[in-house]
Amino acid sequence: MDKLVGLVFLLCGLGLLCAAVAAEIAWLGFFFGTVIVGIGLLFFAPALLLLPLAVSVEGTITDPK
Repeated sequence: MDKLVGLVFLLCGLGLLCAAVAAEIAWLGFFFGTVIVGIGLLFFAPALLLLPLAVSVEGTITDPK
């Protein structure tokens, strides 16, 4: 019985280890992916970074004169 309980604990520990490694890989992919996309926007589409200003209330008001 003790061997069975030990085996269950070992399998649970290995499962938690695999889940932690998978979560770390996903976090690193998300973090570096957003940084790479941000740098790409700076170089290839800088106008998109100013888009919120263009669609805001201040950006749509023009002087009719």
